[in-house]
Amino acid sequence: MIDDSESSADNNTIEWKKHIFLLLGMLLFAAVYYSPPWSDALDPIGKQFVLSRQGKGALAVALLAATWWVFEVVPVGITSLAIGVLQALFFIRPARSAFIQNSSSIFSPSRSTLVNTPPVYQAS
Repeated sequence: MIDDSESSADNNTIEWKKHIFLLLGMLLFAAVYYSPPWSDALDPIGKQFVLSRQGKGALAVALLAATWWVFEVVPVGITSLAIGVLQALFFIRPARSAFIQNSSSIFSPSRSTLVNTPPVYQAS
């Protein structure tokens, strides 16, 4: 028979790994977003350009999301919602662009059917 004290002790343990990687993702975000201006970036062609605040913010959000996804800190759906929220809160992208624009091309606002589905071809 299983001892009740052992099972209750297992339920009350804190998952330190999840907390550590949750904080690590947030620290990476803060370190990149609030860092001083970086030197010019290079594109694959070799052209130099200044990395804007929005560009640094996008990198910061990507690091946070990658950390949370790789270490499975929170469910993927929550992480994907956090990406849109952070983009809107830190003015990386407008809220309409972060949330509505991408979902409106998939689902029609007036009905729950797919709008941009590819045509179905039948073999002749």
